[in-house]
Amino acid sequence: MPKGIFSKILWSILLVILLFSLITGTSLTFMMQKYVFASEEKAMLQNAFKIRDLTLFLLEHGSEEGYALFQRSLNSNSEQLNSAIFVTDVFGQVMLAAQENQSPRVGSQMTVKEMDLVLEGEMVRQWSDLGGTFPEKRLNIILPLILDGKVGGALFLSSPMPQIDFLMMNVIRILLLSVLLSLLVSFVVAYFVSRWISNPIRNMKKAAEEFAKGKFDSRISDQQEGEMGELATAFNHMAQSLDELEQNRRSFVANVSHELRSPLTTIGGFAEGLLDGTIPEESREQYLSILLDEVKRMTRLVNDLLYMERSDKEELHQSVFDLNELIRLVLIGMEARITQKQIEVSVTFCNEVEYVNADRDGILRVVTNLLDNAVKFTPEQGKIFIALKEEASFVQIRIGNTGDVIEQDVLKHIFDRFYKGDQSRGINKDGTGLGLHIVKSILSKHGQSIQVTSTEEQGTNFRFSLPKQK
Repeated sequence: MPKGIFSKILWSILLVILLFSLITGTSLTFMMQKYVFASEEKAMLQNAFKIRDLTLFLLEHGSEEGYALFQRSLNSNSEQLNSAIFVTDVFGQVMLAAQENQSPRVGSQMTVKEMDLVLEGEMVRQWSDLGGTFPEKRLNIILPLILDGKVGGALFLSSPMPQIDFLMMNVIRILLLSVLLSLLVSFVVAYFVSRWISNPIRNMKKAAEEFAKGKFDSRISDQQEGEMGELATAFNHMAQSLDELEQNRRSFVANVSHELRSPLTTIGGFAEGLLDGTIPEESREQYLSILLDEVKRMTRLVNDLLYMERSDKEELHQSVFDLNELIRLVLIGMEARITQKQIEVSVTFCNEVEYVNADRDGILRVVTNLLDNAVKFTPEQGKIFIALKEEASFVQIRIGNTGDVIEQDVLKHIFDRFYKGDQSRGINKDGTGLGLHIVKSILSKHGQSIQVTSTEEQGTNFRFSLPKQK
């Protein structure tokens, strides 16, 4: 079986050409045979009727001179028509016959299946050897000879029609020549078509082999039109996605390594200082507190990473809950930090209860992360504002705070993994850089988006929506 594209295309074209040639040759031969038969039959019928009339006249008014004249007429017509001409009685015995073109001898017996039809007065046209009378098949016309209202015999005209064999030889010759030319053309066409199709595929194969080696920067030309161009474009998009995925993976590993290296270095250095006595006894409590903060920071990082891993695989567990109550619980949990910084909190609810249909644990993490950031970046005696606004089928939530304005170039990356926008503010650098990325991921799973704005007049505001429970 053909395996390559070239051989598959070539064999496909070859089979189509052979099938088409067979159908065309058969149809052409049939139509030409039919045409030749019709033409020859028409000419033979005209002469058969004349000979029949002459035969009937002879049988009614016969004489020796008339029979001699009739015999010469049969011989002449037989030679001109290249046909055997003879007359039989009702029993099939030859009574008169032309002496040319292998006509049966006078007195010989004919066995013709259609003789019964002739005896009933019908004309018979057939393509046969007349029951073995002739060595090959011929076009035969049999006319009944009716005397005094009765069939008294039959007139036979039989033509060998050698033009049929000539026609078949020419048709076969033309078909063979056409097939050979078609095969030559198909070979050339298949070669260039297979090259046109297989080159991009070979390039894709090479690029895929590079991908297997971890090199995702290979691209193929997508200048072709049609499906191959679309396939090349899709392949390049896939390559770009893989390249971006690999870059993200490397960036993720580098960021995690960086985030872990700093606290581990601190923990290791302080632990050695505590063990070898470098750190004085009166400062041990202070440095132990620093060690505890670093451990907590690493714990938050590990917990965030584990949550990201689980949340990507787990499905949403949607339920109906009161969003107002959830916000109150988060605020109560942060009450000590809010009080310590003397932050003013403004909460605006639309209704006493606000039921939404969402994953409660996920939304709890969203609100917690956003309010944690708000408390972290709000200066002392600053403000935090929470506002809910009802729309047609959604509840819009706004969580904002006063403080330093976030620059636009920072806002573009604020939801990226391990991106710390707090570096632009210069405070609270103990975050993991995963909180806002987790927020965006949770809302994306809910089919929602989150927007952020930061201005001097209105502060920094995060806005997102949740579907209402009707």
